[in-house]
Amino acid sequence: MKVKNFLIILLTLFSPILLCPLASGLVDPDYVELIPADSHWSLYVSLNSGDTWTITYEVTAGGAQEIDVYVVDDDYYALYDAGYSFSYYRYYERYTYNTFSFEPLVSDTYYVIFDNYISIINSKTIEVITDIDRYSKNPNPMIDGYLFASLLVFSILGVLAILVRNRTKLKHNDAN
Repeated sequence: MKVKNFLIILLTLFSPILLCPLASGLVDPDYVELIPADSHWSLYVSLNSGDTWTITYEVTAGGAQEIDVYVVDDDYYALYDAGYSFSYYRYYERYTYNTFSFEPLVSDTYYVIFDNYISIINSKTIEVITDIDRYSKNPNPMIDGYLFASLLVFSILGVLAILVRNRTKLKHNDAN
């Protein structure tokens, strides 16, 4: 019985360490998109300075199976979408497959534009995998302050509940 209680106490104390890796990062799902001829499709995400957005894409069907890719911020996307001249942070001309990372200097909403305006006849099918690595000033990004504090409080409360229950059982057994 003592071994069982000891194991319960150990599991309760170490549960924050076991649960923290589950909250460590975000990986977006895969996208498969059909981009019509003379059109575009884009992904967007809010990034902070220091975050890293990694994009892997492949054109799997359609014509010459190549596409232009731009990385722009919110302002440049509005210009692009309106058909005006715009600037970009990254540009990949007529790639079939590519993996690249983008780390913004300022916090903003950023877009990856998959541009099929080079094709006036063929639609393109692309597969996209994205991954966002959020920057953290915490040397151990797996343990955020609020998450760690809440898990620690629940662990301590669990141990106290077990100790009170065991003490109550001992008093009850001594009374008999």
